[in-house]
Amino acid sequence: MDPTGGRDNIVEKRGRPRAVPLSIKGYVRFAALEPEVLRVIGEESRRTGTDAISSRRIDQIIKAARAHQPKRG
Repeated sequence: MDPTGGRDNIVEKRGRPRAVPLSIKGYVRFAALEPEVLRVIGEESRRTGTDAISSRRIDQIIKAARAHQPKRG
């Protein structure tokens, strides 16, 4: 049994496990941050001023950082 109360389901590709589907309730239980963690992240964001960065600016920062990384492969 999985922790969400359902049957274990494992998605495989070429015989290798690749994913485990979860209900929304199960996902939230495992992926959601605890309120205290969110509070600390919020405080740090306000302290450093990153709470005012737009999603467009975040995308620009990520794109610039990726441009400086060597290509994989």
